[in-house]
Amino acid sequence: MSDAVGQARRDLPGNAAQRDAWNDIMGPRWLTNEALLEASLAPVADLLLAEAAPRPGEAVLELGCGAGTLLARFQDAVAPGGTVTGVDISATMLAAARARAPAGVRLLEADAATDALGGPYDLIASRFGVMFFADPVAAFSAVRTALRGGGRLCFAAWGPLADNPQWARPLAIVRRHVGGGPVDPDAPGPLALADTGKIHRILAGAGFARVALRTVRFAFNPGDAAAAARLAVTMGPAGARLREAEASRETIEAVRAEIAREQAATHGTIHLVTARD
Repeated sequence: MSDAVGQARRDLPGNAAQRDAWNDIMGPRWLTNEALLEASLAPVADLLLAEAAPRPGEAVLELGCGAGTLLARFQDAVAPGGTVTGVDISATMLAAARARAPAGVRLLEADAATDALGGPYDLIASRFGVMFFADPVAAFSAVRTALRGGGRLCFAAWGPLADNPQWARPLAIVRRHVGGGPVDPDAPGPLALADTGKIHRILAGAGFARVALRTVRFAFNPGDAAAAARLAVTMGPAGARLREAEASRETIEAVRAEIAREQAATHGTIHLVTARD
């Protein structure tokens, strides 16, 4: 695909906003908080690798690979003879991935919903990389075309807000300061796949079969209350609401201080989903 065609496809409605956000806002924020985020989400990485079960000789695509912290683990799992490709919409995140990716790992800047992903792959896996599709049925349909016949999809997505106090408590505090209604369950974002029935409907609509889902509670440990508060006003639903409201620095600091006075949440909830082509 030529650069011109690739750019035109990535600029379809709904795609440009996510690309811009993860290049200009969310990507830099993730990298600034990477150590804290990765420490908090390490249990999810372990759960995803165990559920996906990559095997020697397989071709694996990590969807939404971000800064590339899981690429080496996938490569170790498929050796000898396997291949690993990481894809992300964010050039900002991929720059960090290139700095740490092991030799032999291929990195691809692409919108998984519209751009060619190569393949075919035996396994397409994602840790929180599939919740940002503007048209999830179309996006998962496109992802399925990159799978080998009988290949499998495995991803982790956040569960309901009520079951994730590390996001719910800060969001309640933010709303007291800047207002705002319920999170739109159909808007691209971390809670877009919180409803298990919705996941089944999307994957069935995209042509996947043998969909299996289990909801898992894991230890979420972002450090002390002050560290958890810094993370909450930067990432997740509370950080998103502050950005939407264009909150002042003073308001953000007041919110951060209030969150820090609460006891930090100690668990989170995810859905682990597998499906076959």
